[in-house]
Amino acid sequence: MKGRIDLIKKGLEARFSWKPDRDGTEWDVEGLRSLLSASDIRVEVSGSTLEGLLEIFAESEDPYESDIIARGVEPVTPTPLQAELLPGELPADVEVSLEDILRESPPVEGELSYGWAEKDSSVGTMIPAVNGRPGLALNRDPIPPPEMKGEDFRIGENLEIRDSKLIALSGGILRIEEHWADLVPCSRHQWSLSGSPEEGGCFLDYTPGHSAISLPPAADIVTAAGRQGFLPEKILPEDEIRSLLVSALTDEKALSRQPISRDTDGYIGIEFDTMRIRAELRLRRETGNGVPLNLNRIAAEIRDSGLRGLDGPAVKSAIMGFWKNGDSTVLITLKEGRAAERGPDRDLEFLIPFFEEEDAAPIHRRLELEPHRVMGIVSFRDFPATAVSRFAVVQNEQVLARLGAAKTGKAGKDIEGRDLPGLPGNDPDIRVHEGLGWNGDVIVAHEDGLLDVGKTMNGITHLRVRPHKDALIQVTVSDDKIKALVSTRLPVGTGAPVDADRIRDEAEKADVVKGFSDEAIDDVVERSLTGEIISGQIIAEGRLPMEGNTRLSLIMSGDPAKAPVPVKTGDVIGTIEAGEDSGWNVLGEPLMDESGTLSEGENILRREEEDGSTILVAEKGGHLVMSEGRLLVKHLLDYVGDVSLASGNVRYPGRIRIDGSVLSRVVVDGGEGVEVTQVVQAALINSGGNVVIGKGIKGEGKAVIRSQGRLTLGYAEEANLLSSGNITVGRALMNCRVKCNGLLEISANDGKLIGGIMKLKDGLICREVGNERGTETVISFGQDYLVENQIEQVQKECKKIQDYIDKADVMMSELEKKSASRKLIMVRRKKVDALKMLEKKNLRLFLLREKFERHFESEIKVTGTAWTGVVFESHGRLIKVKEPLQSVCIVFNREKGCLDKKPLR
Repeated sequence: MKGRIDLIKKGLEARFSWKPDRDGTEWDVEGLRSLLSASDIRVEVSGSTLEGLLEIFAESEDPYESDIIARGVEPVTPTPLQAELLPGELPADVEVSLEDILRESPPVEGELSYGWAEKDSSVGTMIPAVNGRPGLALNRDPIPPPEMKGEDFRIGENLEIRDSKLIALSGGILRIEEHWADLVPCSRHQWSLSGSPEEGGCFLDYTPGHSAISLPPAADIVTAAGRQGFLPEKILPEDEIRSLLVSALTDEKALSRQPISRDTDGYIGIEFDTMRIRAELRLRRETGNGVPLNLNRIAAEIRDSGLRGLDGPAVKSAIMGFWKNGDSTVLITLKEGRAAERGPDRDLEFLIPFFEEEDAAPIHRRLELEPHRVMGIVSFRDFPATAVSRFAVVQNEQVLARLGAAKTGKAGKDIEGRDLPGLPGNDPDIRVHEGLGWNGDVIVAHEDGLLDVGKTMNGITHLRVRPHKDALIQVTVSDDKIKALVSTRLPVGTGAPVDADRIRDEAEKADVVKGFSDEAIDDVVERSLTGEIISGQIIAEGRLPMEGNTRLSLIMSGDPAKAPVPVKTGDVIGTIEAGEDSGWNVLGEPLMDESGTLSEGENILRREEEDGSTILVAEKGGHLVMSEGRLLVKHLLDYVGDVSLASGNVRYPGRIRIDGSVLSRVVVDGGEGVEVTQVVQAALINSGGNVVIGKGIKGEGKAVIRSQGRLTLGYAEEANLLSSGNITVGRALMNCRVKCNGLLEISANDGKLIGGIMKLKDGLICREVGNERGTETVISFGQDYLVENQIEQVQKECKKIQDYIDKADVMMSELEKKSASRKLIMVRRKKVDALKMLEKKNLRLFLLREKFERHFESEIKVTGTAWTGVVFESHGRLIKVKEPLQSVCIVFNREKGCLDKKPLR
């Protein structure tokens, strides 16, 4: 099948474009794989997919564009915790007094709106946060997620989240800001009237509200009495009613059946509670011209009630006491039964097996120490990780637990002596969260995942189901059985990550028994822990027969016959062994020499080791490839044209030569050298060898050039230059930041260094430093500034360890309160390890600081003028140029501990 096949990349998708051509290239599956590799597509495409495409191309007589054959992963945009609030309208009496009510509440900045909420009512719905996740480009490079816009909605006082609803814990005023809300408790005045002219009086019930809210108008109470049949002249004056309200508000005491009519009959009543366990006599004296109380009527009322077995003397004494003391009302207990008792609370019985302690321990650690794994799960506010005590794997629609049968308590008796059945025990205080629901007395899972069970400090039992899957590990064997490859998928939630033991277990299931690479397995584990999805990584490799009755065992991770494998100078490619007739595959089966032999090509050396073995070594860095039975290393990458966002970043383990410019916002990474013939803009260039920039750098304050060898360039403006060797500049440096562990030389006769900060181990040679305008130019010299970088790095590491120790102290204090001895021991051990690590880091910091104080022979040579504004520094000693200096040499005088100025000869 001949024709032309092009690869079309658009965003995170790739397709093949086919055009039949009898004089074109002959295509097969390996050819398509080579095209994918050359286009830097690392997404795994199955052989069956490629074979199917070839069949379609072979049958197509017209140009054809395939479906998507490789797809990257879009990053997930993080979103904060949000709320949709639906507050009620403020009552008119509250709105009028709003400013006074809120005067004693904590002040809040920002633009507020207000609403009203009743106790235990829902005032809105919470929208869980979404944790951002990186994506993967077609070349498997991670794509960072976009930055989160906005901030988490914060829950203030007297509000709590229950099952995604925002619940008011008391009645009151909602204060609402864009990302925050709280509730200021506030009760309103409540009043009602009872009685009628026929019943002998009008009675007021009143519960005081917030003192800042206006009292109910007395006129309204008088009007309401009129609607119940009372003439206005029969009701107390409004000022007396208002006085009653004011007294109740002042005393914070409710009024119950307070007479407000002028003529109120005396009242005799016997009251029973709903269960008839208590009988009480209520007496109220008459007012005005009302019918007075009468002792005979009281006695008759008691006789007619049918109550038997009363304590006559005690009841008579209480009645006579009321008769004499002048109180307006009294409530006298006539007879009491015995209340029925409540049985023990119902138990929650689980119907599923929980993890054993040793299996649960790693999940506990991940849950408590890696909170990012469960970001966006709202219930962690009410049911934190520290409260979780048990785990179980559950499935959708599975019945997880049920409430045990209710048991009744001890029976009681009413006032007539009849038995009252005991009361059933209360249901336990249980809260179910995400992924769960009640179905009668049983709890049912609504999704697959991990069940968390625990009890919080307030005694509430909490349950939730959250996503949880161990990392997927799949080991496959290549068709020729020479390689074993592993592919992984990331864990979900607190699932177990990829680890070496699990990889070896899966390899054993695939019958792989030989050729394992511990380094390759460790690399897979490390990359997986950083969030990378692994596809087709070699973890075991057989030995191939070589020329001369020897055989090769490749050490490099990758298959150079299918795709280039990056190597560095000195990397060991493989070992050559002699004395056997065949190699072997990863299943332990022998390979005969008739299967073919290999030889080594350019940039690969054979090296004899002391133990008699022979190894193949990369003489230069680059790409290891296998072609026509030869292994070779391609050292130089020739790139023609500008490197830009459109073309993408350029990375190569050998030397890169770019015939063009490097434009802004791209990366060029050359393992053994980078050469750019034109200009570098605000880009990053990183090299393990020398860097040569033909023209210069226009850095816009963002360019970074790192060289582990020499750095040579024409000029630089607003760039960051870092070099392990000398830096040679053709014309000028302007407003740059430079760290150089060698000599900085601006070689032109009119060479200039204007502005910026220079840190130069071996010093400077330049015609002119600073300018007539006095631009500040700082030049430090004579010290190893790469050691300074190490000091800064170790200081950051020390701060991280100290932060962990501080968090461990807080965690230990909480665990001591909970008497969680096992967790406490674990945290204490980790703290001890951290303290030991901090001690080592502090010792290293001390040694580095001593090393940084070492002086290196160096000097600053200014052959022309050092202008005002220039500062020379070494070991903390300064020379600030206040008058221009001509033809001067600056050195550090170690005997005097100061900087000396000397004229140049």
